[in-house]
Amino acid sequence: MSRKKTILLFIIAFNFLFTSCLQVGKEVVDWMDAKNTDEAFGTYHYLDGNNSEVYLPEEFKKYSISKYQKILDSLIPKNQLNFELDRLNNLNDMKGEFYIFFDKSTNSTCTLNTMPYIPITKREAQQFLGLMRINSEKATRGTDINFNKITAKYTGTPDNCIFKSVYKTESEKVNFYTSTFFITSNNKTLFIQLSTPFEAYFDPFIKKIRM
Repeated sequence: MSRKKTILLFIIAFNFLFTSCLQVGKEVVDWMDAKNTDEAFGTYHYLDGNNSEVYLPEEFKKYSISKYQKILDSLIPKNQLNFELDRLNNLNDMKGEFYIFFDKSTNSTCTLNTMPYIPITKREAQQFLGLMRINSEKATRGTDINFNKITAKYTGTPDNCIFKSVYKTESEKVNFYTSTFFITSNNKTLFIQLSTPFEAYFDPFIKKIRM
């Protein structure tokens, strides 16, 4: 793995740790039940960063960082808010464009980065998982937080692949899931993180992305 790619994947793995932990809203929405079918009903959003279109549940609306911060102010403790804002600012500082989508009905967040084209091999994906594990152990040392891998899967080839991982973070006060997708296709790369208070099956929406 090149030094440039190692640094980039390390930044991504580090930012994975501080995804906000929100309680699920009271409403039940259709996209939460996507695991029962491969159908996905949503809306396309154009990403001018690399002329792609991402497909998200209709409940997700686009937010600026400042507008999203106001949402977080009312939902999470200040110490966690600072971690989350640091994470968002780091993602925003990466090369390419950064987007935030939020679903008020479930308190779920989806962030997207259009990145410089980076083919990733299965071996490199495994190294990325290792970085996430190491950073999670450092971040949760001395706490009662458990950080557990639910699944990790690599499909395709380095030039045209989807690398997916799902982790659960839980303690007496924390319970949320982070789904991470690293996608390469047509000389484009997308990095997507989905944070939900429930285990979401997001694959049908990922498959509808246009790159």
